Formats: sequence, structure tokens, C-alpha cells
Amino acid sequence: MSRIRRGWFLVLVLTLILLSILAHSFLSQPQTVDLAAPIAKDVQSVVTRMYELQGNLVCQANSDVSVLDEVLLDTSDYHPSLQELNTIQKVFGIEVLIHAGYLTSQKAYWMTRLNPTLSTPEPGIKPTAPPTNYCPTPPAQIQILFTMVALEKNDRAVVQYDYGGGVFEAILRMVDSRWMITSIKLIKWHGI
Repeated sequence: MSRIRRGWFLVLVLTLILLSILAHSFLSQPQTVDLAAPIAKDVQSVVTRMYELQGNLVCQANSDVSVLDEVLLDTSDYHPSLQELNTIQKVFGIEVLIHAGYLTSQKAYWMTRLNPTLSTPEPGIKPTAPPTNYCPTPPAQIQILFTMVALEKNDRAVVQYDYGGGVFEAILRMVDSRWMITSIKLIKWHGI
């Protein structure tokens, strides 16, 4: 009889452990929120602001990439590609590579775009001329179609949106009561 009780007790304990694991995984999954909800609007405004800042970098002479600190953050959510790491090393030095995330990657990208001499691959090779920018006056309204905002533990948001020629996914983290973008990746290119 005691063997049967021990068997049932073991089954009960294993069932409770399984249920707690399932509950934890369900609760830690991002929960989709209504796009019109205030928290979704806050997240959307940060993504929109990032594109406004990038537009300013393109259109204003002597732009300062430190404006990106307003909306971007380095975390482990973003892993720069080998090409991005190479650019980061050329711009900031090798010691920055270990902590490089989305903010550092974007700063290096914009610094080399605004000053092509920073991206010269080898001494003696002339950099290409910076691209001609056609900046409307006043600046055009940013048009982003947000399709999904999901929250995880109220400190991490995943956003999907259509902008320009592609569908993107951004990860944002709540830091000091502010949403900051920690990663953006292209999900699908559909062309302009």
C-alpha cells in the first residue's frame, strides 16, 4: 500500500512541476496589445522618432550621431554582423567590440555614411563620394504601418511594422521609465 501512495505522490509532484513550467512559459511569452493602447502608442512613438532622427542625420550638414542615444541602446538583443563589427572596429577601436549592440552599430554606420573617409578599407584607396541626399523642405511625414506590438513582463516590447520596402521587427526595452530600441531586423523585403 505504501508503494502505491509513493507512486501517486510522485505522479502528483511531477504533474505540479510540469504545470508550473507550462504556466511560467505561458506567462513569459509576449502578450499582444491593442495598437491603440497607450503603451503601444508609446512604443510606436519611439520607433517613429528613430526614423525622424535618421532623416535628420541624412539631411543636416555636420550631423551628430549622438542624437541616436535618445532612442537606441546596446544590449544582448542585437548581435552585429561580421561586416558591422569590422566597421565598428574601424570607427571606435577594437575595445568597443565586446559591448557593441544596436546603438554602436548604428552610430558606426551613420558615421561612415556621413564621413566616407572612415570606411576606407585600405590606405591609398579613395573613398566614394557621399550619396546625394534629396531632402524635402519641410521634412516629409514618417509613414509607418504598425502591425503588432507585444509586451513581455512590461519591460520588453516586440514591434512589427511596415516601413519603406520591408517589414521589420524591433525589440525595445524599458530603461529608466523610457522605451529604448535594442534591435531592429528586416523580416521580409517586399520592395518599394
